[in-house]
Amino acid sequence: NHGNLIHPPPFPSLLLGPLSNNESLVPPPPFPPILLPNLQEFKNTLKTSRIRSRRRRGTAIRCKTRRVITTVEAKSKIHQVSPVLETSTSMELSDTDEKTENAENSVDSDNDQFSSFNINMDGEEFLPPMLDIPKEVNKKLVQEQVKRGPQSERGHNIKPGPCLAKVAEKILSKEKKHCGEFAVFYHSYSGAWILYELHTAIANVVLGVKNNQPLPRLLMKPYNTIPNAHYLRHLHQTVFSRTDHNPQFRQAAICATSNFILTDSEATPNSVFSNGYHVGPISTILKSVLKSTKLECLYEQLIGLCIHYGETNCFSYHGLSNTPVSTYKKFENALKIKPEIKKVVTPSSQKGRLLQIFIRRDICKHFLYTSEAMGKPCPQRKCVDKFINQNGRIVGQVRICVNPRVFSRQDLVKIYTYGANENTNKFRDSFQRDLQRLVRSVLSDEKKVKATRKAILSQISGGHRASKKPKGYKMQYVCHRIENIAYTVSTPPTHDKCCTII
Repeated sequence: NHGNLIHPPPFPSLLLGPLSNNESLVPPPPFPPILLPNLQEFKNTLKTSRIRSRRRRGTAIRCKTRRVITTVEAKSKIHQVSPVLETSTSMELSDTDEKTENAENSVDSDNDQFSSFNINMDGEEFLPPMLDIPKEVNKKLVQEQVKRGPQSERGHNIKPGPCLAKVAEKILSKEKKHCGEFAVFYHSYSGAWILYELHTAIANVVLGVKNNQPLPRLLMKPYNTIPNAHYLRHLHQTVFSRTDHNPQFRQAAICATSNFILTDSEATPNSVFSNGYHVGPISTILKSVLKSTKLECLYEQLIGLCIHYGETNCFSYHGLSNTPVSTYKKFENALKIKPEIKKVVTPSSQKGRLLQIFIRRDICKHFLYTSEAMGKPCPQRKCVDKFINQNGRIVGQVRICVNPRVFSRQDLVKIYTYGANENTNKFRDSFQRDLQRLVRSVLSDEKKVKATRKAILSQISGGHRASKKPKGYKMQYVCHRIENIAYTVSTPPTHDKCCTII
């Protein structure tokens, strides 16, 4: 029913009350029939559409198109009113139209700031924006964890192996310092160290990150589809063929263990620290990162920097067995180093490295899940909070979604690095300083800095970006400092939705 055929009443005074002295009984001239809209029907349709959109707010685009369609239909019905009664009904129609538009605008303004980050507001798991996270963990929980002591020493009296004897005291001292507020995890690596250091240097120069802790991942694009551990676990079981060797899995996550003393089913720091642990060459990953950040010309100079610090063991992992001599000269010219200065350190056969990752206890369940070999979820340790806060042995593998929005903030994540070679620990700060100088020498122009920044933060909302951006979007969410970017946690999507996104 688009409307009702209504004839004007022959005697309008009958609707207003008794006749006055000056009013006659002469009927007014006849008017043609007019098609009036059923306003109550509009209100009901708009109300039901808003209710349905709240229930089905899996994506912002679907809800927004539904609201736009209903608004267009309502306005088209209003325009069908004859101009004869346009003045008489303008007040009523304008009031209802303004109310509906105001209601729609209020809903859109609430949704736009979340839809651009692919948030499911009706989801069971929802983490507020980063700026709204409590500054401190629950004090009772912190006191309990401090009494229980370091995480790696709980429930046993085993001492660390001989390969970790040099750094065991430093590792345990860090655990004692942060065991109350943070849970700790260990990531063994070898050839990927140059990639992590490059991420840190670019984040400092381009994004304004103020800390020099290693950053395992930098590009934002993989986290459009894998923003947290809930998505990571779901995609591992449905799309990634239940393996963590999938390239998309490796772009967003790393493997780690929850104890550096006890042994586990796979490689642990106690057994692989001296030689390190790696899955395969990272030359393609390194080149793709440099290409994505508009820093292709930095490739050879990066090799020269490694030669200068004696880190030649990484070349076999990069696929660079024959390194040209000209690369070192280009490095000298870039940093203005005198040729007579010798190399800082001599090459060493010990190429193993270890990341000590402290994650705040109240966000652990959102960015890691307990696992077995190949990333398979562990059913015995399903509850992450119960696993990391227990008083007994804490041992086993985890898979961590290293979202750079979180891992670049020292109030949420603290990362320390240890090397099997003593020189790597001694000269790490100077290496990072020289690497940042290299990046600054390439990005000398503001246009290049903006292009690199845009490349890192490109497609931050994935395929779920709404048609309208909220006010202040560019300043609030795509700020040059990565610490101010809000992040969220959503419920895992369905299997079909994952396939269409990937």
